[in-house]
Amino acid sequence: MLTERRLGLGEQPRQLNSRMIFTPDRSLLYVSVPKTGCTTIKMIIGASVGLLSPQALEHKTRGAIHSTWNARNTTWSDLIDEKRNDLLTGPSTFRVTSVRNPFERVVSCYLNKITGKNDSFYLARKLRERGDTSIHAFLEFVRDEPPLRRDVHCRAMTDLCFSGRVQYDDLIRYETFEIDLRRMMVRLDLSTHGIPKPAAASKTNAGARMHDLLGPRECELVREIYAADFKEFGYSLDLP
Repeated sequence: MLTERRLGLGEQPRQLNSRMIFTPDRSLLYVSVPKTGCTTIKMIIGASVGLLSPQALEHKTRGAIHSTWNARNTTWSDLIDEKRNDLLTGPSTFRVTSVRNPFERVVSCYLNKITGKNDSFYLARKLRERGDTSIHAFLEFVRDEPPLRRDVHCRAMTDLCFSGRVQYDDLIRYETFEIDLRRMMVRLDLSTHGIPKPAAASKTNAGARMHDLLGPRECELVREIYAADFKEFGYSLDLP
């Protein structure tokens, strides 16, 4: 049997259950990247496979979608290695992931997990223990963590989507989210349905806050931490 090391993902299958989202017929694999609109994407795929009704896309059921996917009949860790490898490389699976400008993504993480209503999140607790919850201190903390041990909300996207290991058929960019997501909805027979709107509690307005929070020193840290993301996904090194 193929081992997880040979699969080249660097994480145990159980750790990937919430991020490897696939349809029961294995025709689609979405590799989830937090802070790139992944909740909405999971809702769309969930509606296509009966985990929630398509009509539920119009309602605020966002909080339950992650646990709903985790409780599905077959998760990534339930599959034997050959089946997982088929999903990663087989010709019958359409593979898609989602990305976001690294500057905006890390600001969204900071606002959501450090200064927002989730200030009990362990990242916020760690920074408070150090006596500094500024975004500069947060970026230094992220930089000093081993890349694969970073929290998924601020881990490099290239690590989260296994860039170089998985060949993707499509890419959903946060900057062109609705246009890109519509392509997938057509594929899933959901083209007539609306796209779920973010819950108010999830909004961080990261795009509008970037210039307030990221000075020259912070921008250099972002470029250092996410160098592979800038290169792989073609984002400018200049603050947008």
